[in-house]
Amino acid sequence: MFTKISEILNTFSSQWALILSNGKVVDTNADNALLRKMVKVLKTIINDIEIDNVFIVDKLIIFRISFSLFVFVYGNPSKKIVKEKFSRIASLYEETLQDQDNSLVSDSSEIEIKLIAFSMALNAGPTPIAHIPDDFEDDSVFKVCMKTMLLLQIESEGANKTMISFQPFIDLNSIGLICLFQIDDLDARGEAYDAAITVLIDYESRALLYDNYTYIEKVLIQSKNQILNEYDNNSKDYRGVLKDLRNRINHITLNDVEREDIRYDMIKQIKKLTNL
Repeated sequence: MFTKISEILNTFSSQWALILSNGKVVDTNADNALLRKMVKVLKTIINDIEIDNVFIVDKLIIFRISFSLFVFVYGNPSKKIVKEKFSRIASLYEETLQDQDNSLVSDSSEIEIKLIAFSMALNAGPTPIAHIPDDFEDDSVFKVCMKTMLLLQIESEGANKTMISFQPFIDLNSIGLICLFQIDDLDARGEAYDAAITVLIDYESRALLYDNYTYIEKVLIQSKNQILNEYDNNSKDYRGVLKDLRNRINHITLNDVEREDIRYDMIKQIKKLTNL
């Protein structure tokens, strides 16, 4: 859908992003640190920048194409180039995508969680123990659990300390939030099993996750502790724990993103594209 716009952006910038008004990333070639900054800037200016307006701050150029879609470009292109390229993008958007604008963000402003899985490295090998939703393909669940456990290959003592990381799952168009830990069990080799909680999030939502790492770390550790309690008590309501985790992550939105520190007098420099 956005291929032609991306092609135009590639002609004058090596780092850019197409970001929806809910903070989800449609397309980008920016690195994660810059992407995080872009979303923070969006949170700050979203109510001040009107359609067809441009804002430039710290080598970051923002253009609001429509109510739902923003273009972010990082670099120092001339204003003449910016005006020319953004005008082409605006015309292209009007010709091909304008009718779909309302639907771009109408589905949900919340993070889309594709899968949450709890797995253990049992004596027979990595094993999925519980996952939601139920209808997620079993073969894919197993592959996710295998890839998660492979993160422990370089750890000589396994997950003897709780570790939290992000891991891309490109074939599933997802970013994985992974919490690795150990479950004490006298029947296990070394008297403990390596275990993991893996949350697959739609890749478009990754910028929202990066800026909420502290909260995500907190809820993952809480879920880990709940699983340990379920295991120790032999009640094993793991799906209940996973559902609770889904509810707590699912509600992260642009409102939870920290604002970028931009002076009000700078925000007043927002201009119509035609006046650039």
